[in-house]
Amino acid sequence: GGGKSATPRLCPSLPRRASPDMLLWWIPLVAAAVGVAALPQPQNTQMRKTRAVPVRAKRSIEHIVQDCVMVTSEDGHFYYKATGAPDTPACGIFLITDPDKMVEVYFDYLDVPCNTGGLVSFVDGWEMNGQFFPSVEDHPKPLAQRFQEFCGSRQPKQVFLSTQNAALIQYRVPKRGRGFSFHVRYIRNPTPCNILIEGTSDVYTLRNYGKHVNCSLTAVYPAQVRVLQLGVGMTFSKRDM
Repeated sequence: GGGKSATPRLCPSLPRRASPDMLLWWIPLVAAAVGVAALPQPQNTQMRKTRAVPVRAKRSIEHIVQDCVMVTSEDGHFYYKATGAPDTPACGIFLITDPDKMVEVYFDYLDVPCNTGGLVSFVDGWEMNGQFFPSVEDHPKPLAQRFQEFCGSRQPKQVFLSTQNAALIQYRVPKRGRGFSFHVRYIRNPTPCNILIEGTSDVYTLRNYGKHVNCSLTAVYPAQVRVLQLGVGMTFSKRDM
């Protein structure tokens, strides 16, 4: 049968020495245009192999999940089946899309026994090595409401939707042959506030749409940031928004 587990939250067990120097830059703002340029990456192949966040996964017809840590911007149907390897770690599927979109996920199959320590979790944002995007201070939801955990044989009926352009599926499936599958769709976000970018050069506009909230721009890899236009501490009328 299905049911929620009291097991503590999952977190992909990535080596701390491989954690990227994440840049977290935020200000309470009305509007700001920010130019971001990725720093040149070292040519040392050993350094490339130790990055905590791999490059985006290539398009696959069936999106079969094989790596413990997977980053993808593809939509569609994803499948995972456990191999039963000893000391099964907690793994993660990191989903990221365009800054003006949100991540929608729903599960159509679940076979993750609770009694073997299996657990699947949808995270509104990213969690990696104990760090969160967006941060606890910037996200509109309390931290406890950003995690939805489940296990068993009944897939959740709920359709999960992220608040920003990034979400995470964390999982631990110790028993061989068991697994789950889910669908991913990216839908438009009319009021993007917190944005995650992964190393491309571009111009991004942050605004709080008249709300008393903090907005943030987070780069996965080290980056150079240049503020092109700034409007902070001013009040705009609705016709200016």
